[in-house]
Amino acid sequence: MNLLLIISLLVSLAILCTAVAVRHWLEWTRVSLAAYVDATEAERHQRQRNRPQAKQVMESLFGRLAYTERLQHHLSLADIKMTATEFLTFRIAGSLGLGLIVGIATGMILAALVAGALVWFAFGFHVRRKRDKRLKLFNAQLGDVLNLLVTSLRAGFGLTQALASVSTEMPSPAADEFDRVLKETMLGYSLHEALDRLVERIGSEDLELVATSIHIQAEVGGNLAEVLENIAGTIRARIELDQKIRSLTSEQRYSGTMLAGLPFLLAAVISVINPGYMMELIQPGWPRLIPVAVAIMSISGYLLMRRMMSVDY
Repeated sequence: MNLLLIISLLVSLAILCTAVAVRHWLEWTRVSLAAYVDATEAERHQRQRNRPQAKQVMESLFGRLAYTERLQHHLSLADIKMTATEFLTFRIAGSLGLGLIVGIATGMILAALVAGALVWFAFGFHVRRKRDKRLKLFNAQLGDVLNLLVTSLRAGFGLTQALASVSTEMPSPAADEFDRVLKETMLGYSLHEALDRLVERIGSEDLELVATSIHIQAEVGGNLAEVLENIAGTIRARIELDQKIRSLTSEQRYSGTMLAGLPFLLAAVISVINPGYMMELIQPGWPRLIPVAVAIMSISGYLLMRRMMSVDY
């Protein structure tokens, strides 16, 4: 296929996706998490019917993908105020846009594909990084949350009142998540169901331990404040151990990342400086095996080093 035709098609698709993304970002109504939880089912259906036609088309297109539901869950965990449709639209537009710029600048389809792939993975990396950072912050706050719960319970508060004090006294993300738990109880969920939904939403093992303890105490009785105090001590000890392990393995983790990414970085730089030199690696024949072998070995080595640095405790 003619290179000019391919570029024309990509330009048209990039312009279309960019226009839809800008319209989506500026005009489509997005509600906050709290407003969505507070809304009744009828209000949600009415909001669904009042959405612009462009958004309905995009959501019908992406909604058929199982990946979209998974992505929406990850965006929620990362506290990114975008729908999966918005995120995918920006992701596609960004990948095509940078791919076109690199392709036109270098005249190489391979360089354009690599640039587009890098943008695509960069969006995913951003979501994972924010999600992991938020989870790490939540786990770091969980010890203080339990201390506040213990203090409130010993002061004579009920569990629901103690959770309300957490939603008002603690910073985000703990305050936001426990405030959502309280709002879900107002909508008809039991406290145990709301806590189970919180565990599923956050994915924290420490939080699962807390929720299980609350369930057991509700069934068999006992001193919940004392149980939560013991769990808080265990969580603090685990956090200290995790910080010590990460400090001891930080040099190896960063070295592994740099070594794994160095071949790809050098290939990108050489492709821009001297495209003809890199074109020799994709000529017909056995030289094509060289970049494939390099990619396989680099990725395998990176995964192996990450696995060696992962400590289960």
